[in-house]
Amino acid sequence: MHAFAGGQFDLEIHPAGWRFPAEKSWIAGWIKPNAGEQITDVRARLHHRVILGLFGLPHPAFAPKRSDQPDSSRPGFSFLFNPQPGETLLRLEVRTRSGEWQEFFRTKISAAPDAPLLPAAISLSKSLGHLVTTLIKRQRLTPWKSWSILADDLVATFVAEPLNAHPNLPFVGALEEPHVIGRLRYGLIPVTGWLAHPTAKITRLSAVIDPLAPIALPHGLARQDIPGIFPALGGHAHSAFVGEIALPPDLAAPVLLKIFAELDTGEIHLAFARRFTPKFHFDLAQMPPLVPPLTFARAIWALHRAAGNYALPRHGVINAARAVWANYTALPAYRPKKKHPLLEKIRLRSEIEPSHQIHAALGRISGIALTVAMSATPDCTLIAPADDMCVPDASHYLQIGREALAIVQEAVAQAGCKRIDAILDLPSGHGRVARWLRTAYPTARLSVSDTQGPGVLFCCEHLGATGVHADVQGTHWAALSGPYDIIWCGSLLTHFGRADWINHLRRFAERLSPSGVLVFTTHGFPALERLQSGEKDYGLPQSAVAQLCTTAVAEGFGYVDYPDTPAYGISVSLPPWVLELIENETELQVIDLREAAWDQHQDVVVCTRRTPKCPA
Repeated sequence: MHAFAGGQFDLEIHPAGWRFPAEKSWIAGWIKPNAGEQITDVRARLHHRVILGLFGLPHPAFAPKRSDQPDSSRPGFSFLFNPQPGETLLRLEVRTRSGEWQEFFRTKISAAPDAPLLPAAISLSKSLGHLVTTLIKRQRLTPWKSWSILADDLVATFVAEPLNAHPNLPFVGALEEPHVIGRLRYGLIPVTGWLAHPTAKITRLSAVIDPLAPIALPHGLARQDIPGIFPALGGHAHSAFVGEIALPPDLAAPVLLKIFAELDTGEIHLAFARRFTPKFHFDLAQMPPLVPPLTFARAIWALHRAAGNYALPRHGVINAARAVWANYTALPAYRPKKKHPLLEKIRLRSEIEPSHQIHAALGRISGIALTVAMSATPDCTLIAPADDMCVPDASHYLQIGREALAIVQEAVAQAGCKRIDAILDLPSGHGRVARWLRTAYPTARLSVSDTQGPGVLFCCEHLGATGVHADVQGTHWAALSGPYDIIWCGSLLTHFGRADWINHLRRFAERLSPSGVLVFTTHGFPALERLQSGEKDYGLPQSAVAQLCTTAVAEGFGYVDYPDTPAYGISVSLPPWVLELIENETELQVIDLREAAWDQHQDVVVCTRRTPKCPA
């Protein structure tokens, strides 16, 4: 047994003296991470080559009692490869839950001089379009990671030699989905196929994608074609399996799927192992909108350097890059009419604030202190049974409300608002945010409004708010005369088209006090990514999702109705479009815009009344 920084391991099978013959050889053993750590994959490095292995395999010394136990009880790993002549150093690495690779073993080796040579690698220029698009998207999702690290990981995946597993006799079967490119829909990857054993009964199939918990695959479904193709399996017409696995959006690709079969004898076997790259439910070959030339150039340069690390041919890259950029700029995509300084601030801030630190960052901007100390819980913790925002649980419900208060307090500090005498929460629902506003500003006059009458009544009874029932005709505005020092509008414009955006923003501007602040949320780039990736559909049919994304990319703003509610649906608004609309159509001025600041999902826009220009 050996130790490394991330845990313990042992190498039990390898060529004697690390002298590899011409044919492929096995390397196998086990590896256990430290407590609290997780391993999601293993790979071998031979000079410029990357060879992926299998991890999470049964091992006699750590035998699980059931196939659905977590992979901590299956620490076995294996590799199968043959070094090329001249390759003298072998390194073995593990991938952690964060996607980082960590070396745990290295040794000098010797390769047989007559080992068969690998085919020539595909040049970088041949796949540049796909690689640069993927790299830019990854940089948008993880802006705190450097271009070089992201590009190196992407190219390593591109050149990697995978190791898959198929049923060993006497098992017979086929894994039909996922393919090498997995069809991801609404965040779920389908797992389908069939598996039979001629003499034993399969009692359980378990699908595992590290580090997720195993899921049971229903097995024994009808497949009438099997006996016709395999006459010896005439009694196994019910051998099909089908299931779905929810993939987290931050799971590193390629993803390794393993399927274990448990027999009535108690034996557990690895039936299938396949790596796949999740593919979205509709075409996403285009780069994200609004990619500036400098970002494109940085991506190309990072890929060029990473390709050199893996001996990937780089001839023709400049011409290929010109062609990719020309195709991108020719797309009918939204282009803002002018640059806005806030957009540069967004980019710089995203590069230094990881998404997992965004909650800690709430409540401070450049050292500005919050105006009111924040409580751990609101004064009112009662949640109405009819509150449909209490999903998935009460703790999350309260956390989102507390997060909104932190955002509001930041905005108050930025706007320099000295007194908070009146607050408006619209739409208020059942007080998810209003209860926090009441706690933070107990002496302020709190007004709430919503089309949900029971929600308004709840806020009046339990928060001491003044409630106004809202309607689509807008009669509620007369009773909400203001002025208000704080207006919070969470997740309202995310459901409206352009005309309703303008109407509500103008109404808010009319009701702001001279030093008041408006804070509202939108669906920006992060929401667009979720729609495009299939992680979310917001209750829309597939055709509406495609229409919404296409319009948002082409025009900077997209909106579609819900199927049964005209004039109410889902909107996506890119930050430059939001800034242009507010400047051209309202008397507001934007003082801050933060991407994915609320629940790591919706963008937050902070506005004050526009300062009148002095006459010349």
